[in-house]
Amino acid sequence: MDDLPEGSKSKIEKRKIERNKRRRERYKQRRMDDLPEEFKYTIEKQRIEQNKRRRELYKQRREQYIKAAQDKRSQETTTHEQTTGQNNGMYNVSNHGKVKLPYLEETPPELKRLLDGTDELSRSFQKNYRMYNTAFSFTSTGGEIDNRYNHGGGPFVYRIFGDYYHQIGSLYPVDGEKPVYSQIYMFDNQQEIESRINFPYNDDILDVRIIETLTEMMERENEVVKMFHDARQRFSSVDCTPSNLRLIVET
Repeated sequence: MDDLPEGSKSKIEKRKIERNKRRRERYKQRRMDDLPEEFKYTIEKQRIEQNKRRRELYKQRREQYIKAAQDKRSQETTTHEQTTGQNNGMYNVSNHGKVKLPYLEETPPELKRLLDGTDELSRSFQKNYRMYNTAFSFTSTGGEIDNRYNHGGGPFVYRIFGDYYHQIGSLYPVDGEKPVYSQIYMFDNQQEIESRINFPYNDDILDVRIIETLTEMMERENEVVKMFHDARQRFSSVDCTPSNLRLIVET
């Protein structure tokens, strides 16, 4: 081993770790196979309960961390104002406290069930949530993507070089082309659902039941979706297709 290059040592060590991991999994599976069925059910039930407790503990710790961070920030702001008699630096972001941001709203119940559930639909959504997110995107993104760090076993890393931009196309697709991104929101519900199911990168991964659920949720919760649907209704009522559309957002 000492005479081998560093790259070869790393590969050998990695294979050794993977081999030991597979051995442990096989040993664990053999032990499970030898157990009576009632014990297997009990162990699976315990595993589900443990995962549930882990999620609840994570949620509690996260809430405690957020509250502690908010209290610390509030204390720092008060101390800064008392010491200097002014609110500048990072505190100018809120225009001396005049800008009040609303609290984050509760997660919609449909999305919460898909994120936290253990049924078939929830597992499908959790496994392919990036695909569902892309299917409901309004725009495509552009940039020079760096994929050097996406060949290991860790989380996906999205790195780009240079400028990062969002590109939005015309309001309606060109004749003969399928609607994509924000264009999908300009069609009625059934055609909207079919367009998402026929998404170019779907490959029969997306479930129509989840698409229907998320479509209803977006129509109810998302203000931008409401604007697109309002524009769709206005244009359909006068039986015309606009050549130009300007989106004005008041702040």
